[in-house]
Amino acid sequence: MTRRYVMVRRAQLTEETSRRILRAVLDLVLERGPDTFALDEVCSRADVSLRTVYYHFPSRAALLSAALVELAREMGAAALRAFRDDLAEPREALAGYIGGIYQVYAEESPRFDAILRMRGVPELDATIARLRAAARAHISTILGAARTELRLPLPDAISAAYLQTLYPVWQSYTSDLGMTTAEAVAFVTRFLESALFLPRGLVNTG
Repeated sequence: MTRRYVMVRRAQLTEETSRRILRAVLDLVLERGPDTFALDEVCSRADVSLRTVYYHFPSRAALLSAALVELAREMGAAALRAFRDDLAEPREALAGYIGGIYQVYAEESPRFDAILRMRGVPELDATIARLRAAARAHISTILGAARTELRLPLPDAISAAYLQTLYPVWQSYTSDLGMTTAEAVAFVTRFLESALFLPRGLVNTG
């Protein structure tokens, strides 16, 4: 066994332990919020000693901050799954994005609920701002390619479509109206098709 192998393996174990601790904190944060978890609970869930926790994270505040950064990273990666570049036709691309982002919401709703409860946390607020900017830019690209097919001015069309892709809107459809995610996707797709686009074959020359 070479010295290099030992060093690499030790680094891998250190990383695995750190991620196990972060996962334990995230589970507790998602269950109860960021201010209620105790370090002994983290130790129990991660199967590590308190000394090990402090070896990886110098304070409870540093541990929470690292956990929230990890949560933000996970949610960013999840949201990006909805972005597709393989649908060239704008109406199809918009429908594909709506279907993709609503599916992400359905799969990750506990995390999105937790994020909404923790507004005011800088790490999460920054991630939310980045995700919203990316979503709006994606929709702008889709609808920009369909400018002559739109009933509305492009900025208004972008705003109308963007609002329908927000998590609270999906939540309202599925929780308040009792729709399944598939039903919500179909409803929003039909609504935006009729509200934003001219009938196929017609062109907006204004």
